[in-house]
Amino acid sequence: MRSILFHCKDFGAVITGLSTRPKDIVYGDILDEKQSSHDCILVFITVEKGDTPEKASKLAQEILKFCKDTKHNNVFLCPFAHLSNNLAVSKDAHIVLEKIIADLKTSEVSLTEGHFGSDKELLIHLYGHPGNARYREF
Repeated sequence: MRSILFHCKDFGAVITGLSTRPKDIVYGDILDEKQSSHDCILVFITVEKGDTPEKASKLAQEILKFCKDTKHNNVFLCPFAHLSNNLAVSKDAHIVLEKIIADLKTSEVSLTEGHFGSDKELLIHLYGHPGNARYREF
């Protein structure tokens, strides 16, 4: 599992279409075509072959640590297949993502879930402080 975490002043995503790759993709439900967040921890997540719910819990703990470090509890999870060429099948990716979501929901974060399986237009406005971005592999 690979992830990059950003401390964002503002983040916005607009679904522009459904992804055509990989061929076995199982799309998430589209609840909002436009999503935005202010003062948030943006988490791009790529689930890889062999990733487990245990790895998901490690990422959830890293997200909570970043929230504590920045003193912001607003989290935007964004599935993002572009961090690896070794992607899990989408069914397995959904299981891992659901574990991260479940772990975060037991904490005091405000959680927004980005859509799984769509092409997105993104607006990312990062804060410029040290430690505003972190890359993690599990």
